[in-house]
Amino acid sequence: MILHRETKRGQALILIVLGIVGLVALVALAIDAGNAFSDRRKAQNAADTAVLAAALAKVRSQDLNDAALTRATSNGYTNGINGTTVVVNNPPGAGCNGINGPYAGNSEYIQVIIHSTVDTFFGPVVNINQLHNCVEAIARASNSAGGGGAGPNALMSLNPTKSQAVSGTGSSQINISGGDLFVNSNRSNAISLTGSARITLTGGGNTYVVGNVKYSGSSEITPPPITGVAPQSDPLASLVPPEKPAGTCTKIDLGGSSVLTISPGCYSKIKTSGSAKITLTSGYYYIDGDGLLNTGSGRITGDNVFIYVKNGKVSSTGSGYFQLTAQTSGVWAGMLIYMDRLNADEVVLTGSSQLSMVGTIYAPASNVELTGSGETTAIHSQIISDTVSLTGSSQINLVYIPSENYNPGSPVIELTK
Repeated sequence: MILHRETKRGQALILIVLGIVGLVALVALAIDAGNAFSDRRKAQNAADTAVLAAALAKVRSQDLNDAALTRATSNGYTNGINGTTVVVNNPPGAGCNGINGPYAGNSEYIQVIIHSTVDTFFGPVVNINQLHNCVEAIARASNSAGGGGAGPNALMSLNPTKSQAVSGTGSSQINISGGDLFVNSNRSNAISLTGSARITLTGGGNTYVVGNVKYSGSSEITPPPITGVAPQSDPLASLVPPEKPAGTCTKIDLGGSSVLTISPGCYSKIKTSGSAKITLTSGYYYIDGDGLLNTGSGRITGDNVFIYVKNGKVSSTGSGYFQLTAQTSGVWAGMLIYMDRLNADEVVLTGSSQLSMVGTIYAPASNVELTGSGETTAIHSQIISDTVSLTGSSQINLVYIPSENYNPGSPVIELTK
């Protein structure tokens, strides 16, 4: 009898071949997955830097969409190239998961979403030619920190839908230095200039308009405005109005050639007529009534003062003038005139060589009218108002120096997600 001994050499060979195939598959998977993971990490870095660039552009009143796309391109992700899409949302919308996050609808936040594709090396064997990534980043861009900070705008019109939100007529001229002019209106004539009205910005300042500009006559803006920009919210919207001082509100109506010095407190009216002169001593003035009115050839002066107008106008007309400077220390340092948010009465400043104001003029519901009859007037202020009117033949030099104006906090830029 002949016995045949079975061998397992053939089975081992089969197992080795199967092991090699599995190992190759694992290596292929690792290579393709590694490439996809590397792309995802690079795309996330690109989204993070792009959203921070957009946030910086926003607080500078620049085109945040352009800033984000430019920065994404510099990091290798160009919208519309090689299957890449770069989406910029302000406020944020739905994320990569298709669901709105906690910042959706909040205009302080900016969102950048990058969709990218990665070609596979071994994936086509199983009909997977590309892998897709979606990453997002969200940043907060605010001109206030804890309720302050008004940003780099020397002159700002807040109204989002008003035609002629900034208007200039006659031969009025305003020269702005140290900051920008920002107009929130989305109308085709958000800025309307007629006659020979002119707006000139120096020192690197620009005019930014959500809508557009309408000219007639020889009017012009120098340098040319940048239109179609993203809107801005009120940079001082979080301010809490000051409390009313205790006691009865006093009425001051001074005429003739009288001279009077008054102390801080509550007033229903502070008015001059004729050639009367009123001096405000240092401190906080609360006005609830007719307002702060200077008529005739009188004058109202005050150093180191803060004036809050609950109700009433602020007006200097005729040949009279204001000489007012804001407080240099304390909670309201740099804030000269604060018109209540529900107070839509005008602020009228008639230009003259003796008109002198230092500090922020904040009138979120009011029209600020800058007028005059040819004299050159220098105002060291930041003006934030609902609308702005330039009339007559006024020549206003609006000089914005941050240290002289209200700015309790710096602009905030932070990566949130």
